[in-house]
Amino acid sequence: MDKVFSYFREISNIPRCSGQEKEISNYLKKWAEDRGLEVEQDNADNIIIRKEGSKGYENSPTVILQGHMDMVCVKTVESDHDFSKDPIEIVEDGEYLRGKGTTLGADNGIAIAMAMALLEEDENHPPLEVLVTTSEETGLEGAMNLSEHALKGKYLINIDSEDEGILTAGCAGGETIILRMKADFKETDKEGIKVSISNLIGGHSGADIHLGRLNGIKILCEMIKASTADLQIAEISGGLMHNTIPQEASIIFSSESFDKEKLEEAAKEFIKKESGLQLKVEEVKLEKAMDLKTSMELLDTLIQLQDGPYSYMEGEYSHIVQSSSNLAIIRTEESEIVITDSTRSSSVEELQKLEEYFLEVFSKLGEVEITQQYNPWTFEEHSVLREKAVKVYKDLYQEDMTVEIIHAGLECGVFQEKYPHLDMISIGPDMDGVHTTEEKLNKESTMRVNDYLCALLKEMK
Repeated sequence: MDKVFSYFREISNIPRCSGQEKEISNYLKKWAEDRGLEVEQDNADNIIIRKEGSKGYENSPTVILQGHMDMVCVKTVESDHDFSKDPIEIVEDGEYLRGKGTTLGADNGIAIAMAMALLEEDENHPPLEVLVTTSEETGLEGAMNLSEHALKGKYLINIDSEDEGILTAGCAGGETIILRMKADFKETDKEGIKVSISNLIGGHSGADIHLGRLNGIKILCEMIKASTADLQIAEISGGLMHNTIPQEASIIFSSESFDKEKLEEAAKEFIKKESGLQLKVEEVKLEKAMDLKTSMELLDTLIQLQDGPYSYMEGEYSHIVQSSSNLAIIRTEESEIVITDSTRSSSVEELQKLEEYFLEVFSKLGEVEITQQYNPWTFEEHSVLREKAVKVYKDLYQEDMTVEIIHAGLECGVFQEKYPHLDMISIGPDMDGVHTTEEKLNKESTMRVNDYLCALLKEMK
């Protein structure tokens, strides 16, 4: 087990933000070559490592172990960490590991570490294919660019879930919707106001969307609307990633009717929900701003925009969100404002309805682009791998394993489309706060999940 944490610390020394995975990809390729393992690195920098089955397992069906090499790179305001070159500083915090002022990257570095440790085992495993993909966090690009002939295995174990004892057997699909709104900024010498909010809880826009966490962009707009009847926007920004609930947002504007006390009263209502919310109001000098009509139209649209859970599943899985949207990012550029919204659904039909809704709303403001589309991973009624996985867990821990369909997106949906014969499950150790600076990995849970994975592979004869 020490090997798992040792390898996790080793890969944490290598920069691997989404879109910047060349170094970690090359590292994994060389690591495999140094051990005489068959390895492939494709044009998307995905890595596939193959190892023959151990004695007695030579003719067993091949099992694919899968994770992604990229991580969400977020740091605290105080941190001077440079993700392009600095190692993640791992902190021992009781039963947890966390990053010092940054995301930890256990999502999904722990999958790589587990796979590396297993590849060094010589007993009780079938033929293995380890697939490590790129740019999962920004749209599953590595999985989407994987050749339909790359994988040889019959079973696939995705190690990208975040709750021990829960086996994931289906997930939502999704897409990213981008609005580019032309902004005609005019020179002005008016006095300006900058309002900023920060330190919200945030979280994963799939796994945490049902928890009612505040969206920084949405609530900032609501607070501004409550404190002024007129405004001309000079700049508005918020959010970092399409799959993260915004933890902060800011707006610079001029207004003849701005009432700071009303702003603070509106903030108090949100502080009742998230006590860590921080509000800052500053006077600034404006150089340019949009006109009143366009500014108010943008503000009203952001306030009215569908955000959060849209519908829930029925029957056994009625506690799981079926469809949702996340107002993820807003940026002011030289001559336009760019808004990014992420939608998810386990239903192709509802995903289409959400797309139509956003197209209707956004097309009134500017040009709309649909990107990063991926299909749901459809639950299969019969699964040999799932049945075996549940039995092994019961035998090992004398507890029932929970089988779930999740609202977050997993690469299994892409693999199901490319390799319809694959029998797949997703598992993982306990993690909290993924995609935020509060991300932490439970060490004991990681050890148990690794032991469970070894036990499951032993049964795949």
